[in-house]
Amino acid sequence: MPITPRPLSARLGASFTVADALAQGHTTSRLRAHDLERPYHGVRRRMPAPAPPASESAHDADPLAADRAEHARVLSDAQAYFQVAPAHAFVAGRSAAALLMLPCPVAEELCVGVVAPQRAPRGRGIRGMKIAPQLVSTREIDGVRVASPASIWAMLGGELTHRELVILGDAIVRIPRDERGRPMPDAQHATIEQLRSAAMAPGRRHRGRLLAALSDIRVGSGSAIETDFRLTCQEAGLPEPDLDVEIRTPDGALVGIADAAHPRYRTLVEIEGDHHRVSRRQWLRDLQKHAAYVRLGYEVIRLVSTGPRAAAPCPADHRRRAAAPRLARLRPRETAGANDHLTPPEAVDRDTYPTQRANKWRKRPPHGTPSRRSRHLSHPAQTGGANDHLTPPEAVDHDTHPTQRANKWRKRPPHGTPSRRS
Repeated sequence: MPITPRPLSARLGASFTVADALAQGHTTSRLRAHDLERPYHGVRRRMPAPAPPASESAHDADPLAADRAEHARVLSDAQAYFQVAPAHAFVAGRSAAALLMLPCPVAEELCVGVVAPQRAPRGRGIRGMKIAPQLVSTREIDGVRVASPASIWAMLGGELTHRELVILGDAIVRIPRDERGRPMPDAQHATIEQLRSAAMAPGRRHRGRLLAALSDIRVGSGSAIETDFRLTCQEAGLPEPDLDVEIRTPDGALVGIADAAHPRYRTLVEIEGDHHRVSRRQWLRDLQKHAAYVRLGYEVIRLVSTGPRAAAPCPADHRRRAAAPRLARLRPRETAGANDHLTPPEAVDRDTYPTQRANKWRKRPPHGTPSRRSRHLSHPAQTGGANDHLTPPEAVDHDTHPTQRANKWRKRPPHGTPSRRS
């Protein structure tokens, strides 16, 4: 039976340094007990209690469950490392994006930055980087220094793809809304101009990739899958939708906030994660909202996605095939439609469309009128039999039939008679 370790001092927090523990009277053997983790050199962390396994439905009901778990993990690592980190260090890169709950793939190592000329930190579980002073600004989150959102986006210009940079930028410039649907500009991480300033800072690497992504960043995307949908429509040649649109009744009452809208075509697009299905409250709210949209004369297109960071993500090709055909009617009117082959005969350019058929608009002849074929066969010159070309020579009018052959009735010359040619 394992021996229960001696309780730790209440003055020690969730993570602490070895020096602090020794100062509280704990021995080195106690600091090697199985109830403590050693995430970094000189640091100990209390082993968290095992959490009960969450059901799949509970995980799906919270669309930010994965982000919250990643945020908690990175925050715990950062708080542990900053027990021994230099005073000028800060969390940077992908780890900083996780602390701000921004959509970005996160590595297992903690990304720690310092400002030049300081030396980048090294160690197990640490990825250090040295950054010029004009390329980064910092803020504090939960007692940890973190790079600013605009700095995070700019320093990831060489690590993320174009689509990932746009998704990250959309999340940074998004203006959140409260529970009643009112915008909260103060909660915006950064503006598009601040992103541009970060990309244009002197000495910034990968500036071209950052500016290319900046041209596709828009304010109003509520999630990564909404940005992915907008980029998919853009690649398919569809008109760009308005984002985060308030739909109101004629008297000004707010009906709902559409993810994307095409006001010209009276079409709304709703991109729904699985929490729209498993949450009864959300499901009932969606039914009421969509019914109100229809009463106002809108057509609602509902697209379902598991999300780019879900356990079983929906491939981008599937989203393109799902979105583009259903929205194809939103293309400009001058593009070819499904019924353009029904063009009236007078509007057909025979040089451009030599195979265009105009018979669809020709009137039927009166009942009893002989068909073209019957009229053709009733002509005296065409009623002969199959052997009429064997007309006797004396009956042939060579002016009318210059090519008629009469050799059939000529007698053969005696054997041995020289031919005309010879």
